[in-house]
Order: sequence, then C-alpha cells, then structure tokens
Amino acid sequence: MSSCSFYEELRLKYKPEKIRVLLIGVSPPKKTFFYKKNSILYRAVFKAFSKVFNVNEINFLMFFRDLGFYLVDMFPHRCGSKIDELEDEVKENIKLKISTTEHLRHILVSEKPKAIIICFNFKRRKYTNLREIINKALEQSRLNIQIIKYISFPRGKHFKKTVQELKEILKELIQKRIIPRENP
Repeated sequence: MSSCSFYEELRLKYKPEKIRVLLIGVSPPKKTFFYKKNSILYRAVFKAFSKVFNVNEINFLMFFRDLGFYLVDMFPHRCGSKIDELEDEVKENIKLKISTTEHLRHILVSEKPKAIIICFNFKRRKYTNLREIINKALEQSRLNIQIIKYISFPRGKHFKKTVQELKEILKELIQKRIIPRENP
C-alpha cells in the first residue's frame, strides 16, 4: 500500500457525517500527515482549537470530526509535492489543472460545506494557477458558502500568525452558528 493510500484511509476514518467546514490543503507531506497528528498544520490547528474550545489532544481528531471539520488536499495522491512544483506543473499541464478542479468541485458539491478554510495563502500572486483551480471549483459548484478564508501555512515564523488566524475564524464560525459554541 502506498503512503498516499494509507493517508486517504486514515483521513476517511475522521470524516464527519456532515461536513460543516472544509479545510483545503495542497498535498500530504511525505512523512507527516495531519490525521497522524504529526504535521505542522495539525499542531497549529490543534493549538487554535485548544485555545477556543479547551479540547485535549487525546480526543482532538474526534472532536474536530464531531464539530464537522474535515481536511482534504487539492492533490491527495501527490505526497510530498512542493507547492512551487505543483504551481509550475499545473501551469504546464492543462489536464492536471482540469482534473484537480473537478476533484475539488466534486468534493464541494457532494459535501456542501458551509465554510471553507484554504490552508495556504494563495492570495500571493505567485500561485495564480492554484488559486484559479480553487476559484473555478467554487464557481462551478454553485454553492452558497457562507465563509471562505485563507490562512498562512504555519511554517516557521508564520506559526503564531496561523494559530491567531484560525482562532479568529473559529470565533466567526461560532458567531455565525456554523459550528456549536461547545463540545458537540
């Protein structure tokens, strides 16, 4: 079994019955993974949730699931791919761009999340092709998504900023009653 297949099986274990908030990442890292509790993104998300909900780490992934959160990747079968490489590849390969857009559109249409958090700041001009994929998938899904937010990836100096961004988003999700104020 490839590591990407393992990641997808593990991800499905924590898929909520109803996805309220969809987190979109780029691709699973080679050796770490959010649902293995060993990635930098996991640590930032857990820290933000623990500050807002006072949840402990032992039960965090079940709590995350029970609140209706779910993390997917734009390129789930490209373990360890760097964002710059994917941006260049999508720019050169129209089939990859179309299939990735369709992959995201399918998730959006089938799951109908109320909110989306994009876990990499695609607002930077550098990632125009990846941003275009997300925008096209959102447009083609024709959903009324209440909140769409971009967060910085929590690498290095961005870790604290990402935790703070997530805390603010969680508060907004509670205020708009997309997620409950307390443990489900």
